[in-house]
Amino acid sequence: MTNDNNYLQLLLSIGLPHRIVELFKALYTDTVSCVRADGWESEWFPVNSGVCQGCVVAPDTFLVPMDWLLERTVTEARQLVKQSSPT
Repeated sequence: MTNDNNYLQLLLSIGLPHRIVELFKALYTDTVSCVRADGWESEWFPVNSGVCQGCVVAPDTFLVPMDWLLERTVTEARQLVKQSSPT
């Protein structure tokens, strides 16, 4: 997940409390990482996309937008079927 206002707006639009959305925002703002291997550690670098490895909310950052998208797709498909079916 990036620090994307569209994602945050989606969370608000589906009814997540503002305080929870702010927690998501804080979790992914100014995220940094480094690489550790064989006792060596790289310099820290910014992470601008993706989700935090091992983060318990990582699945939700994918599933919430997908659920929203599928809901809209199914709803619109049903409306098109109703409109095109003979009465």
